[in-house]
Amino acid sequence: MAYKQGNPLVKLVILAVVVYAGYKFGLPWAKEKNLLPGSGSSSPRAARDAGCLELAESASGVWASGFSRFMNPPVDPAAWGEFRSEVDGAISRARSGCGCAEESCGKAKEAMSALRSLLSEMDAAVRSGGPPSSDVVRAQERVDFLLDEARSLTNQGK
Repeated sequence: MAYKQGNPLVKLVILAVVVYAGYKFGLPWAKEKNLLPGSGSSSPRAARDAGCLELAESASGVWASGFSRFMNPPVDPAAWGEFRSEVDGAISRARSGCGCAEESCGKAKEAMSALRSLLSEMDAAVRSGGPPSSDVVRAQERVDFLLDEARSLTNQGK
């Protein structure tokens, strides 16, 4: 008889997995297909601004996902070169996707310039065999701050 009732903890874990999967995969899919109210852009300009911001945030995410592997020497030059190329490509895509004249695009471009400078500084440190400068954290905070400003401006339609 006990096998028919099931363990409530197992049921809770299964429910949590289903809810998480719905949030992680189902919600973005529904937004992409414009199946949710308010998920579509209100104007072509807003869509362009959001696309610019999305590309810039993606580039920042590529950087954030792997730069810590290269903080302490010695660094594998091949792995660094591959990572650097990936980040540089993401920055280039973001800059080319941010051709609009709105303030939000300007802030996103500024964030990508700051990220490119950060990448160059890190590249110099890796190539010299030394640790990165202590300003890496401050430079990353600057990129994040500029992206936050771009997001705020995008939300305001500017």
